[in-house]
Amino acid sequence: MGHLTAYMHFSNKLADQGHRVSFLTPSKPRPLLSTLNAHPHLITLIHVPIPKVPGLDPEIQTAADCINDFHTEHNLLATAFGRTAPFIESFLRKSKPDVVFHDFSHWLPQIARTEKTLAVALFTLSDYSAWILIPKEKTAMSDPDQIIRRPPADFPFASVTLRKHQAREAASFLTARLGEGLSFPERILNVVMNSDAVAFKTCRELEGHYLDYIEKHSNKVVLTAGPTLPVPPSVPLEEGVAAWLGKFSPKSVIFCAFGSQCVLPLDQFQELLLGIELTGLPFLIALKPPAEAESLEAALPEGFKQRTKDWGMVTGEWVQQQQILLKINA
Repeated sequence: MGHLTAYMHFSNKLADQGHRVSFLTPSKPRPLLSTLNAHPHLITLIHVPIPKVPGLDPEIQTAADCINDFHTEHNLLATAFGRTAPFIESFLRKSKPDVVFHDFSHWLPQIARTEKTLAVALFTLSDYSAWILIPKEKTAMSDPDQIIRRPPADFPFASVTLRKHQAREAASFLTARLGEGLSFPERILNVVMNSDAVAFKTCRELEGHYLDYIEKHSNKVVLTAGPTLPVPPSVPLEEGVAAWLGKFSPKSVIFCAFGSQCVLPLDQFQELLLGIELTGLPFLIALKPPAEAESLEAALPEGFKQRTKDWGMVTGEWVQQQQILLKINA
């Protein structure tokens, strides 16, 4: 959901300037996105039907829905997403937008070019990751050692690198096939090289060196969208969570959330919970259950639920992060 909400924040910035925006999304995220839409008279949510793919649960429409077998479900979802291309092409032909912003749809730039629409690859991640996304050699992205080695010598602050075990974990994801044929980095490379421009959710004052690096090695115009900060939430915090947080003093509750696509191994999940328990502070933890566990409750350390029942909450569901942070910092 993080990409979708960031795109809605970006859409709000465009609408602030009077631009009309068509926001294409599956049906499931629509209620949440509607609450973040600050300009409903300018931003229209367009339903994108997800094609049926054998083995893919119809309830899975975003990566946040991949909770059982993340990699298999994610792969099937990528396949389904790729099959939305005819719908997207038809929509662009009818609506004739000036610009289409996208991130991982490697097939979209060609469609946009056919329809005489500018395609801008808008990435919500930090452009520091550019040394993985924009290698000098296109073939390097299929080489796991490319990720284990240090960044290229001309990369800003090239001394910064991953530890070997971290790099290997990244390599296993970045070299796996995603959807019908391409790996994740190959998709990104196609997106960048075939789009008319590349944009990042940052500003040159913060990450200008990395933006220059991307511009040099991609030969693309690199734009900055600035920090797309969310507007104040219009929907109140869920009553039960608000009442529970209200039992504790302001700024005393630990809030832990790693994002909807982060699934920790069971040992790391349990160590994290035990470490937070050792602080003795009240806590609210929002994490997906590990793949090795049948449920979130089954993944909890032995005796954890009983020991922390009066001052801890653990959930595997999506939570209202903005509202929670406003509440615990009030």
